[in-house]
Amino acid sequence: MNPSADTELGPDDIKVWTEIWNNLYETHYGAFYEELCAEHALKVWRRYDAVFKALQIITASGSAIAGWSLWHQDEFRGIWAALAGSAVVLSIVHSVLNISDKIKEDTITYSKFKSIRVQCEQLSSHMKIKAYERLSDYKRDYMEIRSTYDTASANKKPDFLLLKSTEEKIQSKLNNIIGKI
Repeated sequence: MNPSADTELGPDDIKVWTEIWNNLYETHYGAFYEELCAEHALKVWRRYDAVFKALQIITASGSAIAGWSLWHQDEFRGIWAALAGSAVVLSIVHSVLNISDKIKEDTITYSKFKSIRVQCEQLSSHMKIKAYERLSDYKRDYMEIRSTYDTASANKKPDFLLLKSTEEKIQSKLNNIIGKI
């Protein structure tokens, strides 16, 4: 963005404007990337949670009565044993990994970074149309966004679901999205 066209900014102000613009782009990119990572993690955890809950319902105490009748039929005994065993294993894994907590944390992370991304886009729009009269207003807004971004980044917990290959796919997706904006 070239602030020198139709502007009353001096050379030092143009330098600050350009720094705000460049830093805003970097913050926007980072927030959008973290938003997409959290969205990916949420999809995976929710899928796992749905499978766990489905198995839990199938093997619940009410269904256990039906299971006992299946247990007495040779052709269904193996199927019921596999379902019941899977439910027990998944229950333990679900508990150990704290899936419910991970879904909650990733939902919060997703929301925070999405909010930051939207704030960056709003400030970018304001800068394009020169909505503020003073450079200090743009600087103030950017500093607030950056402070929020830094706090969200510091509070974000690492996620073992994000393998290098997954991160590369997310980054490629982001580059395609940003290239279209």
